[in-house]
Amino acid sequence: MKERNRFEAIKRAFLGGCIGLHDFYLGRNFRGTIKALALGFFITGFVTKTNLPTPILALIAVSNLVSGLKLLSIGQRDFDFKYNPHLFVKMTDGFPNTNVAVADEILKLNELFEKGLITFEEFEKRKKKLLG
Repeated sequence: MKERNRFEAIKRAFLGGCIGLHDFYLGRNFRGTIKALALGFFITGFVTKTNLPTPILALIAVSNLVSGLKLLSIGQRDFDFKYNPHLFVKMTDGFPNTNVAVADEILKLNELFEKGLITFEEFEKRKKKLLG
């Protein structure tokens, strides 16, 4: 699975949000298609005959501004949790229904190994289980 970059998504939201670039980038293809079609209808004159272009463009602009601000306001970990779920693994060993970052768990295992609390073989076995 492709890893998505938060700053790339923010850039696309502010620069190309009117055609749904950030939505396509984040895997929200339906939302991106709707935005692109709305803009396409406006440009071709379909909407201009109904006196709706200004509200539609305003709605699209506000939607893109809100999307960009949301992406700016969330932290990297929350972004990864939502848009890069492959970086997280569902733990069932004593912590049912808890999602944890794989890298964080490997670091914890490494600390246990360096302190001599687990053997190298046990470290490798648990690491392999985390990485799937």
